[in-house]
Amino acid sequence: MQAFCSACGATEDLTVDHIQPLHLRPDLAYTLTNLDVLCRSCNGAKDADLGRRTKSPGQPPHVKAQKALHFGLSPEKDGGEAA
Repeated sequence: MQAFCSACGATEDLTVDHIQPLHLRPDLAYTLTNLDVLCRSCNGAKDADLGRRTKSPGQPPHVKAQKALHFGLSPEKDGGEAA
């Protein structure tokens, strides 16, 4: 994992974020492709945003590709949504 926030680039007060929330996908709790590095501020903002959504928290394809690149994976093969 990188040593900076994927959202804002901060290098301090980093946390591990679950891309697909644990309450929706507990089976992905320790799956590396479901983890991202966010600073505490961005992680809190994401959590607050997810709380306001009425749809399931899917990601656009370009976000999936960015996440896969952070992990050195192929977006088509390893970075897609799990069924």
